[in-house]
Amino acid sequence: MQNGKAKLYFIAIVLISIILAASFVIYKLDLMRPSTPSAVIWQNQIEHSATFIAVDDGKVFITADTGNIRCFDSQTGEDLWNASIGGYVAHIKRNHRIAIIENLVYVAYENARVSCFDKNNGTLLWTIKQLHWNPIQP
Repeated sequence: MQNGKAKLYFIAIVLISIILAASFVIYKLDLMRPSTPSAVIWQNQIEHSATFIAVDDGKVFITADTGNIRCFDSQTGEDLWNASIGGYVAHIKRNHRIAIIENLVYVAYENARVSCFDKNNGTLLWTIKQLHWNPIQP
């Protein structure tokens, strides 16, 4: 009887070891996760990290902390245009904001600048920089 229990323990330990080894291999090789989640329509690589996103008229606009604004087709993810909004400075997080009115894309910077781009082709139309910050005193 004791010999029978020992065999059962041995079989249980072998089966648990096989299950653990198979689980580890599946985890390490990432075999259970699909390469693209099923709900994702498209994906596109951006440099470093996006600081702001806006969507208008079938286009997705993002600013990146590298000092660029990019425009993608919202249905296909096709890169439509890319423009510079202020160069990348290492270890400084850029803080851009986007506003879209009709065919113009406005980008505001943390250093009191605003640039205006053509929404359809990314052409820089103008940039304004406030030289001094003068808050209104009550």
